[in-house]
Amino acid sequence: MQIEKLLNQKIKRYANYPKEGIIFADITTLLADKDGWNMLISHLKEKYENESFDFIVGAESRGFIFAAALGAVLNIPFVPIRKKNKLPGDVISVEYDLEYGSDKVEMKKDAFLGKKDAKVLFMDDLLATGGTSIACIKLLKSAGASEIKSCFLIDINIGGLKALKEYCDDIYCIIKE
Repeated sequence: MQIEKLLNQKIKRYANYPKEGIIFADITTLLADKDGWNMLISHLKEKYENESFDFIVGAESRGFIFAAALGAVLNIPFVPIRKKNKLPGDVISVEYDLEYGSDKVEMKKDAFLGKKDAKVLFMDDLLATGGTSIACIKLLKSAGASEIKSCFLIDINIGGLKALKEYCDDIYCIIKE
């Protein structure tokens, strides 16, 4: 796909960061490239403009960037999913396992403004093992989302896509490593 190649060229890679054996995809180089950024948002607008989402949800923190920008372009409200203890007031949460320990994702209890059976587009920058994304999908379902589609800039191909398919049928990854 042409868009995958063009966007991929705008992302700088760092070998052995943050630890040996990992190649880190630094999306900040894409975000700082106005042509690349506009290309990405135009591509996503074209892909999703005929959908009828009630909310676009972004995972902390880089998912916020894509979800909020696309929400603004498509005139769809943005809802953030945050890490634990970042939101005031009533929240709902899902705990999930990490390699060493656990973590938690949260969203405002009233984030869907009382809408039942919300149709949601969930966005994040990167799909790795799928753990955080699965927790986010579980959280969205517990908040009342009835239809969830997922979109990622990059799938780094370490099992996340396969794992996430058990929780979300419609998953779009622009760049596949």
